[in-house]
Amino acid sequence: SLVEPDNNLLNELVAMGYPPEPARNALRLAGNQISGAVDLLAIAASQAFYYSNPSTSADPATKKKDAVLKRLRKRELALNRLRTAIRPEEDDYLSTPLTEEEQFLA
Repeated sequence: SLVEPDNNLLNELVAMGYPPEPARNALRLAGNQISGAVDLLAIAASQAFYYSNPSTSADPATKKKDAVLKRLRKRELALNRLRTAIRPEEDDYLSTPLTEEEQFLA
């Protein structure tokens, strides 16, 4: 069964530039996992781009699609950087030096 989307996560996705309704649906499908929701939104956007009617001229719609794809690529890169920065173990914070914790909290 689908979960009810978390409003804080929904607000984060909307702040990233995703439309509210697709973001809500992606959160439902991804079980409120923001990385999964972003993946779903990126897939949907890329499929919409590739399956749309091709144009023979560089009209504003094509430029807009290029801008959307560029933003999606930037978001995906940022998300991948975030994924690699997040430590996989819950207790890893216990081995963090005090100076690093102070910098994080500052």
